[in-house]
Amino acid sequence: MSDATETERGGSVDEAAEDHCVRTLRDQGLRPTRPRIAVYRVLAEADDHPTAGEVERRVREQLPDVSTATVYNCLDALQSAGLVGVMNEVHRAARYDAVTDQHHHLVCRSCGQVTDLHDPDLDLLAPTDDRGFEISDHSVHFYGLCPDCASQQEPA
Repeated sequence: MSDATETERGGSVDEAAEDHCVRTLRDQGLRPTRPRIAVYRVLAEADDHPTAGEVERRVREQLPDVSTATVYNCLDALQSAGLVGVMNEVHRAARYDAVTDQHHHLVCRSCGQVTDLHDPDLDLLAPTDDRGFEISDHSVHFYGLCPDCASQQEPA
């Protein structure tokens, strides 16, 4: 195996990242199957927070015979192992992300683009009234127009 695997979108997953995936799966009592590694690779190389359908299409470029059920099962396994996160927006398809550290998102209301936002000030946010919830994590989503969509809008 080479030190990095190139993709059509120009991203790469180095051998250390794949080794981390394999170790983490094994530590969680899960087998590091080819489909699981392929799904992880797709997510680790993605910068667009793909939906399950988009992950499936990209995985099929590597493993043409992979089933839809297998891709969903792999996503569930990777999520339960802590290797990927899921961003669920109400009434929208779940989007997946191999970046699992604390971060937030910018979401385009026009094209649906999702961009990671790392902001230490947002990491410190806490509600003034937690209404009895035991909060374990949070993520802030800002909605608006991405630069491409904003530039296509007619001036008011």
